[in-house]
Amino acid sequence: MARCRPRAPSPLARAAIGAFRPGRQGGETVTFSPSFACRFLRHGEIQRSLPPPPAMPHRNELPRRWGAGPLGGFAFVLVFTALGLLTIRPGVFGLDLNLVRSVWFPSGVALAYIILAGRRAWPWIFVAEGCITLLTLEGRAVNPPLAALGSGGTAEALLASWLLTRTGFSTTLSRWRDVVALIGLGAGVSSLVGSAVSVFFLFATDPPVAIGMVELLFRWWMTHAQGILILTPVLLAFLGGRGLRTQDRPLEAALLGGMLALVSGFLFSSPPEWELSEIFLYLPFPLLLWAAFRFGLAGAALANLVLIVPALLGTSQNLGPILAATPTLTLLHQTVFVGVCVLTSLVVAGTVEEREAAAEARLRTEEERRREAQALIRRDV
Repeated sequence: MARCRPRAPSPLARAAIGAFRPGRQGGETVTFSPSFACRFLRHGEIQRSLPPPPAMPHRNELPRRWGAGPLGGFAFVLVFTALGLLTIRPGVFGLDLNLVRSVWFPSGVALAYIILAGRRAWPWIFVAEGCITLLTLEGRAVNPPLAALGSGGTAEALLASWLLTRTGFSTTLSRWRDVVALIGLGAGVSSLVGSAVSVFFLFATDPPVAIGMVELLFRWWMTHAQGILILTPVLLAFLGGRGLRTQDRPLEAALLGGMLALVSGFLFSSPPEWELSEIFLYLPFPLLLWAAFRFGLAGAALANLVLIVPALLGTSQNLGPILAATPTLTLLHQTVFVGVCVLTSLVVAGTVEEREAAAEARLRTEEERRREAQALIRRDV
């Protein structure tokens, strides 16, 4: 082994030599040796030869969150209002749809927006909810309780954002526990609380005659939960995550999307009297797993969207295998179908991405150790 070349010790080396002078520390005698000094100096040189860690940016230099500015808020209000009108009044767009009893897409957009833009963006959600309320008054007068009807959606998004933050939620959905938190806390707990607030204000202003409070609360909850399950993962995956990984396999992605569209269209355009429709209801699940394993979280979320939208359209036209005796029971079957599809595919995709990230971190650690070992060998030669 080569001798340590004499040179003026650095302040760090002098501190180390002073710390290891002969004496007692913790009841044991510590003796300084030249070999330790050589190893210490070599370690310091190796550490100085490695690239320094990236400096943390100043608070004022951090990038602004997606959609947090006025332009992002205005774009959110437009998208929210358009989806709300598409659900409640599709005739405005020249469409003949009946989705008002099936799903509420704006809830998914609102939750994704407040997660990406931060909780300080909640006024934009309240403004969007107010626009929907004003556009769907149908001749009724505006009063304070009716104007506060949009506070339910705002409370839903705020509560979901707060609960997800408390669990260490990641906007990339790259871990399976992030998916479970989004489904349980976002689509489950928060949508129930927000629906309860909205139903309370609705019965305080103009209680409907044809439906009771409990049944209306259940329908409101199911429709909002489905909007979160369908749209929020897609928006988070593409706006807050790594996006769709189809660079090296575009033909496979196109084949998978076409098969999902064909299977969903075939299933949910069949008459409910067809006995085989319930058997073929399980056909989409292998395709969802294919998307989760091969295209990650964004691919799984997009596959759910391609599968579920035709299912919603067909069920709203009284077609498909999940129809039941009453509209409320049909809504329950539909929500269970959507929840199982989303939970299965996204949990698998999150688990795969989490393991891939752990493998990449292991490779980076091994590469750093290899560089340190090579630098030590070059120093000793």
